[in-house]
Amino acid sequence: MKKNLSIAVLLTLTATLAFTQQAIRVEPGMIFGYMHEGLSEFDGHRGQEYLIPVEADNSYQIDVMSEDFDAYVVVFHPDGTREFNDDGGEGLNARIVVTPETSGIMRVIARGWRRDPVGNYLLEVASAGGGAAGIQEIDLGTFYGTLGAGSGYYEDYRADEYHLRVRNGQGLQIDVMSDDFDAYVVVLHPDGTREFNDDGGFGLDAQLRTTARGNGVMRIFARSWHREPVGDYTLDVQPDEIVTVPAISIGPGTHEGTIDSRAARYEGYTGVEYELPVRANVTYQVDVMSDDFDAYVVVFHPDGTREFDDDGGDGFDARLQTTPRTSGTMRIIARGWRSDPVGDFTLQVEPVRTP
Repeated sequence: MKKNLSIAVLLTLTATLAFTQQAIRVEPGMIFGYMHEGLSEFDGHRGQEYLIPVEADNSYQIDVMSEDFDAYVVVFHPDGTREFNDDGGEGLNARIVVTPETSGIMRVIARGWRRDPVGNYLLEVASAGGGAAGIQEIDLGTFYGTLGAGSGYYEDYRADEYHLRVRNGQGLQIDVMSDDFDAYVVVLHPDGTREFNDDGGFGLDAQLRTTARGNGVMRIFARSWHREPVGDYTLDVQPDEIVTVPAISIGPGTHEGTIDSRAARYEGYTGVEYELPVRANVTYQVDVMSDDFDAYVVVFHPDGTREFDDDGGDGFDARLQTTPRTSGTMRIIARGWRSDPVGDFTLQVEPVRTP
């Protein structure tokens, strides 16, 4: 049951916090806020940023709760790792349990699932103690595990974490297979890029073919599509010869493309990658439209922030309005909702709002 938020109390407590666009430094605890149109945007969504000191290897439970809007939380660890949650709490509240690998300042963005929420909310940050359960250092090969009470959590999903040392450009095929639950795999590259797959393997098994981005440790999370799975699984990590297809450099405008068997794979999905120079705080509308397949678009900002959309356009077309926080090159992946679409598409990118 949601916590009862008194509007009178909230307005009193948030008088010095809510009506500012600056990041607010706070200690773990309960923080009341008010979402309104004067706040900054993060990933194209209205929100409030908090800066919270954290200790390495300590777990923290972060809740964003509201009776006025569907809550959402985004967390940036001190090392830049990004995690998020929508409905991990009760009802439409957001809850995530995170375990930073380094001490420092953790950025927490309290926002709504929709772009322009209005209303009161409660941010609660509580130390969950301990640390990540049983991180395993691995090499290439096959490994057996069990998801259950002894597992840790990642993005509020029960998961086992594996660390694999990789080199930049190394091709890998990562499979999580189980007869007990719907398998899912999440990968964090050394540069902080996040990839995932649900049913890319046989049946409900997960398979991700990827190219390591950066030298260092790749974090692999074996989990389920469900939050609290119980059962055995197999993790298989093998070298893979990835077909490297260079990204296509584009400017704003309309661009025609085709997805076929020669296309590259991104997060286990066949697609085409584009690179677009963008300016900070300018909002861009990105459309992927196709008569041949259910379109999907994924965007990586210059700072590594990731956004995506499925059916935000007409019919099964994808449309995303996004606002990079830094200038640089934005990566755009045009793909389908299914793993292996075939057909023509149109990519349209236009700036729609400037500061």
